[in-house]
Amino acid sequence: MVVGISPIIKAPLRTFQNTLLTAIAVTTVNEHTIAFIGTSDGYLKKVVLKSAERGHEYEEILVDANSAIAQDIAFDPKAEYIYVMTETNVTRLKVQNCLRFGSCSDCLSDGDPYCGWCSLEKKCVLRSSCPNSEDPSMARWLHGRANQCIYITEISPKTVSVTKVEELHLTIPQLPMTSTYSCVFQQLSWSSKAEFWYFGAKCMTPNFTDLGLSLGDKASQTVTLALNSSETGKLFVTRKFTFYNCSNFKTCSSCASSPYVCDWCIYENSCHHNTLQCQQGIIRSQASTLPGKRGAVHCPRIETKVTDNIYLPVGVRRKVLLKGYNFPRLGSTFGNYVCEVDTGSYTYKAAAERLDDTHITCDMPKIEYDQAQGKLEALMKVYWGNKFYLETTTPLIATVYKCDVLANYECGLCLNLNYTWAALECMWCDNTCKYSPNCNSRSVSSCPAPEITRVFPLSGPIQGGTNVTIEGSNLGSTFEDIENSVFIASVKCMPYRHLYSPSKRIVCRADWRGQVAEGHVTVKIGGSEAQYGKATFHYQSPHLESIYPVNGPKAGGSRITISGRNLNTGGHIEAAFGDVPCLVESSSVTESSLVCVTTGVWDATPRSPIKLFYDGREFPLSRDFFYRENPLIEKISPLKSIASGGRYLTVLGRHFRYIQKPQMFAYIPTEDGEYFPTKSTDCFIKHGSQMQCPTPSLPRLVRYQVRLKRDTEQKAPLVVELGFIMDGVLSVRNLSGSGIDAQLEYYQDPQVYNFTEKDRTKIFKGEMLIIEGHHLTLAANKNDVVVLIGQQLCNVTTLSSNQIVCAPPPKQPPAVNGENGREYPDVIVKVNNLSFNVGRVRYDVPEQYSFPKEAIAGIAASGGFLLLIIILILIIYRRQSTKAERIYRKLQIQLDNLESNVRNECKQAFAELQTDMTDLTGDIIASGIPFWDYHTYTFKVLFPGMSDHVILHPPLQKNGRIKFSDQGLVLFQQLLSKKVFLLTFIRTMEDQRGFSIRDKVNVASLLMIIYQGNMEYATEILKCLLVELVEKSVSGRHPKLMLRRTESVVEKLLSNWMSLCLYKYLKDHAGSPLFMLYKAIKLQAEKGPVDYVTGDARYSLSEDKLLREKIEPKVMTLNVEHNGEITQCRVLDCDTITQAKEKMLDMLCRNIPFSQRPSVQDLDLEWRNGPTGPVLLQDEESTTPCKDGWRRYNMLSYYKVTDGAYMSLLHRQQTIKSLNGSLDNSVMSVNSAFPIMKMDSDPGIRHWHLAKHDDATQKDGGVKMISEIFLTRLLSTKGTLQKYIDDLFKAMLSTNHTMPPIIKYLFDFLDQSASHYGLTDPDVVHTWKCNSLPLRFWVNIVKNPDFVFDINKPHIVDSCLSVVAQTFMDSCSTSEHRLGKDSPSNKLLFAKDIVHYRKSVEKYFQDIRIQQAVSDQDMNSFLAEVSRMCTGKFYISSALRELYTYVSKYHSEILNALDVDNQASAQQLSMRLEQVITNMEGPSNKTAYV
Repeated sequence: MVVGISPIIKAPLRTFQNTLLTAIAVTTVNEHTIAFIGTSDGYLKKVVLKSAERGHEYEEILVDANSAIAQDIAFDPKAEYIYVMTETNVTRLKVQNCLRFGSCSDCLSDGDPYCGWCSLEKKCVLRSSCPNSEDPSMARWLHGRANQCIYITEISPKTVSVTKVEELHLTIPQLPMTSTYSCVFQQLSWSSKAEFWYFGAKCMTPNFTDLGLSLGDKASQTVTLALNSSETGKLFVTRKFTFYNCSNFKTCSSCASSPYVCDWCIYENSCHHNTLQCQQGIIRSQASTLPGKRGAVHCPRIETKVTDNIYLPVGVRRKVLLKGYNFPRLGSTFGNYVCEVDTGSYTYKAAAERLDDTHITCDMPKIEYDQAQGKLEALMKVYWGNKFYLETTTPLIATVYKCDVLANYECGLCLNLNYTWAALECMWCDNTCKYSPNCNSRSVSSCPAPEITRVFPLSGPIQGGTNVTIEGSNLGSTFEDIENSVFIASVKCMPYRHLYSPSKRIVCRADWRGQVAEGHVTVKIGGSEAQYGKATFHYQSPHLESIYPVNGPKAGGSRITISGRNLNTGGHIEAAFGDVPCLVESSSVTESSLVCVTTGVWDATPRSPIKLFYDGREFPLSRDFFYRENPLIEKISPLKSIASGGRYLTVLGRHFRYIQKPQMFAYIPTEDGEYFPTKSTDCFIKHGSQMQCPTPSLPRLVRYQVRLKRDTEQKAPLVVELGFIMDGVLSVRNLSGSGIDAQLEYYQDPQVYNFTEKDRTKIFKGEMLIIEGHHLTLAANKNDVVVLIGQQLCNVTTLSSNQIVCAPPPKQPPAVNGENGREYPDVIVKVNNLSFNVGRVRYDVPEQYSFPKEAIAGIAASGGFLLLIIILILIIYRRQSTKAERIYRKLQIQLDNLESNVRNECKQAFAELQTDMTDLTGDIIASGIPFWDYHTYTFKVLFPGMSDHVILHPPLQKNGRIKFSDQGLVLFQQLLSKKVFLLTFIRTMEDQRGFSIRDKVNVASLLMIIYQGNMEYATEILKCLLVELVEKSVSGRHPKLMLRRTESVVEKLLSNWMSLCLYKYLKDHAGSPLFMLYKAIKLQAEKGPVDYVTGDARYSLSEDKLLREKIEPKVMTLNVEHNGEITQCRVLDCDTITQAKEKMLDMLCRNIPFSQRPSVQDLDLEWRNGPTGPVLLQDEESTTPCKDGWRRYNMLSYYKVTDGAYMSLLHRQQTIKSLNGSLDNSVMSVNSAFPIMKMDSDPGIRHWHLAKHDDATQKDGGVKMISEIFLTRLLSTKGTLQKYIDDLFKAMLSTNHTMPPIIKYLFDFLDQSASHYGLTDPDVVHTWKCNSLPLRFWVNIVKNPDFVFDINKPHIVDSCLSVVAQTFMDSCSTSEHRLGKDSPSNKLLFAKDIVHYRKSVEKYFQDIRIQQAVSDQDMNSFLAEVSRMCTGKFYISSALRELYTYVSKYHSEILNALDVDNQASAQQLSMRLEQVITNMEGPSNKTAYV
């Protein structure tokens, strides 16, 4: 007990405003004290105690909103997690979240005491997660302030020329000295070994010449220089570094002013990094350290600012003086200066002379050009020496001109040129405009009499103010000539100086007249006068009489007609209602009326007077215009339409009566999120609150897309947003966000079928007329359908999805005039905007005849009995004739119902699959697709089905020694690098009868392992072997069979070569749709029951794997606990325990690759809230019944597991004893009351799950009894997966820029081979291409996605993918397959699709054929990139050892083949092979690792 009288006073470390703290827990880490503080509003604050007086809050986490954190918060034993309790939840949180920081500065500046930057791992982690972090001096784990981060502070030198290899010194404080590094130039794909120096690391720059690197035409390129740690493989520090190429500076100014060490050699006219070979005359750049002239100011150049403007009249020789600086003095070895003028059609050259270092003269020849233009801006250039360009400060332009064209052959314009452009020296002489030195007679200073050709307007108000435009010729040469010379109806008209165009046009303002009058327009210049004689000018007074309509919305946009007299007066007319402008439509103005469009106002009030302004003069009318409230739209119905439009929608609202021409349109969404409007349709106003509007027709392309979506993808209709045009009311043009449902659904157009009777003429027998169709009620009812027989209406009584039933007129209507002289009337069906002529109708109703009473009595007396017999016969005939039709109707209804069921099932399944795939896409974005690395992918492709191989291990010892010596392996590898030997080696082995298919495949795979780092050589060998294979195939009887099967080394080598070269394309582009298809098949199959024993499933594309049992499973959602976390998983009650565990693992580990997941066999499933307590669930147990030798696997329904049950996945940890004392493999959970005993398997007992199968032969050999429901399951599965199959095929047949060049290279080789051997059958080359890429690569990848992805491939997925692969193979075939009832189900299933896929394959081959050929440089560059992907994880020495076993087996045959080959003999390959054999089988104590 502590007592005292003095209080302990302590200042708070941290104060929180407006926050109530409810809990606290404290811990220490990395010498820091951390407080976790809970608040009353559900937040957990993290505070680090910096000192005894100060605390810093570095993070706040929301645990449970608006729920107070309870006091009992605690850490787990390792202090890695903290448990936080609120009123309703207990939450476990990590004490840190270091991985959220992506950079060192972010990691350290956050202040989280748990986190530090693991420098070489390049990530923010705990100290314990960073290797070698114990010693702070090693700088492996940085902690504290952000300035401790490792980065490259400086690189010396800062830039390097591509012509030089230099050592770079990288200054890197705190660089860990315990690792080795390399410098990586990322954009150049090149690296060099780095060494330490006092301040960091140093390394060499690449040799651009030896490596074949280039900057192209760029003078410099900045790349990312990164330091790579060999320990972690991470590029942990980076900095920009610049390479430059002086030779890419083409002018002296750019070279001398560059920031690089580049010097300009004047007399070589080029830029160099090393000027030792230059002659005298070097200009240094600012960065150069050598003495001499420095900077662009010393460069030879023409200065356009000091050079006078250059004018060159056509057909005249002239000297031109050019001014500049530093013009080089030329010796006898250099040519003289030359000037060039480029007119666009011809380049003129002229001799030039250097007067001094600042002046050059050009003796320009006579220049001509054909263009009908007055002047031509020609580019002028000066060259010196050996065609060296003399640069200019700006482009040097010479103006070539024609005086007569510039003056438009007019005297006035010519004289004006002399005033405004005196340098041209254009004068009027010889009755034209000429360059003055060329005049033969004296030039004149005055022109002929003016001429007026046009005057407008020809009227104006009597108050004046009208701007009158006068056009003609010789209307003065200066403004002073006409300033006081224009008169209209004897009244002066004042010209505007700024609108005057010399000789051509005068614009003047008419003066006040005061009364109605008319007169001529005259212009007087000097002593000459011109008068416009075509018409006179009228001074008149406009008069307004009325307006219509007098109402309009306050938003404006109403077209108002104003009537009166003389309304077409003047040149500019304006209108206003009171003070509100009304915009006049100039095209509507006549003598008696005009139209203006109202503008908007704020309030709906009358405006007066009505005013017109003519050239600024006002003319009023004392009338009111009434602005009304804007229209409002409240409801639109119905909201469905066919794609062709025309369906009338009822629009309800207010204030419609004042709208002049309401219209409706639709906004159609595009793929990029934008909208474009349709054409508008006219609406009809019924009254002030209702109007009817026909839906607009969709554009043809959009209509096709709507139909395509409906037919193939089963998607929802196209949804558009409706808008309305109501004068100027903008609020109704876009109704989104207004609370009104204005989304119209467009469905595909209905189809109405023609009559099937002969000549499309239907015989009508007095009943209802039935017309067949399809999709009739998608967006229409019977009010939208009109049936016409001739010109008379057939009353529609019933409309269904597939039929129209109407009552025709009682008498046959006549044929309409013009129906090609037909006797019977046409039947026209109109559905909104659509019209169908389905045929003709002929009435067959017995006509009524009038007989005499005596005849009737005679017939009745003599033929009564006969009539009775005839009636009976007719009744029987009638019944028989309608029986077939009734049966047909019944079958049609059944088929419609079946089709509807399949369609609905497809829709529902596709919708569910899309939801699951959307969730999957989100997971993929977060975690990525689980691709295998290049090393694993290579092994799986080259050695399928194998988990181990000698190439994965170093050479194994036998009896304490290596079987083959290292010297022998090295010599053998050198010998294989000889193309002649390797080709002879392959040919010889293939000639041996004992060389099996398996041996050929093995040799091809081993060769690819050996040369995966040298793909250029592998490609060269492959090409030679392919040439031989083509020659062999062409000489045979069936050239199409080439590459069909793997019967030679070259065929397997081609498969391996394509697989390695296309890995990056798979990973970056084509892999994604393949993975999505795999996931879609797996998800869809698992939605229904899957037989655990046979793999048969309800949802399958394969008939062989179709579950032929009617099982209705129950979907259950279970709460599964694993590693302390509870996740909801969806299972079926018919799933076995193993199947349930697999689905649970798929959900729990959905972001984890399959190889990293726990095995299903290592986990047990425990029902935590079972009927008698926790129960361990197993596939088999002692209580499982056995009947007639069959035992059924336990399902969830066997244990009566309920929906929402709580399950636990437990790791198997122990075995227990059964009741009789023997050991059993059962597992007892910690929470289980007692274990469930497993039962030892009995070899005499057969197991089954959903269906019993005696053996495979009975299933396959018996008669196939497939009911409709099984076929619909195939169809529904296919319809659900169609989109993903289409996406995969589209990716495989894509020819965009991402397509690897090897495909074009291979196909061109096959085309050239066919052309070389004169093969004209296009099917042969088509088949070769299909056998090469689709068959040897794509089909293999589609069937085996586990080669590419780290996934599990169940049997049902494998069978479905096989169907997809077979469909792709059928699409590549050129032969037509006739389908019948005995055809395979997969061919029937994709029969229609194969037609489209086949066109896509043909287009794919055609697009590749027309592409530009792949150059050898591009091909080698691509192959080098593939070679660099080689990880070096395979032991080449082991592959060589394995390959040598074939040499050892066939050494005699190989030696004989080498002896008879001339090239092999010349290279002494036989002797070298004997040397290899001697070394390989001799004693050696060394191990070879290549």
